[in-house]
Amino acid sequence: MSLFHIVFGKEILMNENLQLFKANEVLQYKFITVPKELFINPKYCHLSSDSKLLYGFILDRFHLSIQNNWKDENDNIYLIFTRKDIQKLFNLSDKTVTKAFKELSDCNLIYEKKQGRNKPNLIYPCKIDFEWNRKIYDLIIIIIKILIE
Repeated sequence: MSLFHIVFGKEILMNENLQLFKANEVLQYKFITVPKELFINPKYCHLSSDSKLLYGFILDRFHLSIQNNWKDENDNIYLIFTRKDIQKLFNLSDKTVTKAFKELSDCNLIYEKKQGRNKPNLIYPCKIDFEWNRKIYDLIIIIIKILIE
């Protein structure tokens, strides 16, 4: 069946323009990793999708900072990722990008250090706070599953 697939017992015509993955092609892409904790931890689950994605990109850039030895006098790693670059990359307005930075800052996921006039801020990624009660979360998930059934 080259152009047909069985879905819910019915044959459907597949768009000929689709470029489907083969098993050996998946690893040709680079991926941005967004910590799952941002979705399940009550401290972070309220963050906008833009903020969560931005944090993933910041962590990705963080690895470049380590390679380039970008660290301050206290050995804290920082990175430079301007709002203009993020606006272009995400196709977002200045207001939306500023809101995403504020959300991350308010949750202590980043710290920004101003360098002065016409210089980009230094961004210090902060560690995720895992100090929430995972057992309560697991219990809530069990209750939700019971209620759904």
